Amino acid sequence: MFGLRKVNRNTHMFETTFQNWKENGEDVTLLMPEFSAKWLPIAEESGSWSGWVLLGEIFPLISSELAGMALMPETERLIGEWLSLSSSPLNLKHPG
Repeated sequence: MFGLRKVNRNTHMFETTFQNWKENGEDVTLLMPEFSAKWLPIAEESGSWSGWVLLGEIFPLISSELAGMALMPETERLIGEWLSLSSSPLNLKHPG
């Protein structure tokens, strides 16, 4: 007799995607989110993928001179507004 187990579809898809990216040489890591940090939603223009990024991780993508920049609450708010009002503020490479 076969034993059955319940598999969470979302978790399975997430782990499979992570593994595929890793096998394709992408620099990916599964971490617990830092709840005290500022997270921003991101998505591909057509809606084929979406996710979350730490606000501080956006700076090196904008400019290497901004890498490691410290954030104050007002700065976080302004950057969040800028990103939400810009139609395509960053051109991010999507793994896969």
